[in-house]
Amino acid sequence: MVNLLLNVIHFQRTGNWEGYLQAIREFLHWCFALNRNKYARDLSYHYIHILNLEKSSPEAYNYLKNGGF
Repeated sequence: MVNLLLNVIHFQRTGNWEGYLQAIREFLHWCFALNRNKYARDLSYHYIHILNLEKSSPEAYNYLKNGGF
């Protein structure tokens, strides 16, 4: 689990968008498994929001996909 969190941090710092999405999805499973309701709720909302970012805000999506975070 620590490695998953370190992956999230690493992908954020290196600007790897696809890796960040994958790490968030893997970390989300642990939030539900460990019954962390607040984390599961907030992280689920964040994950769904960033998945729909390409349709809702294409400029922001392209910026983030090109490593702009």
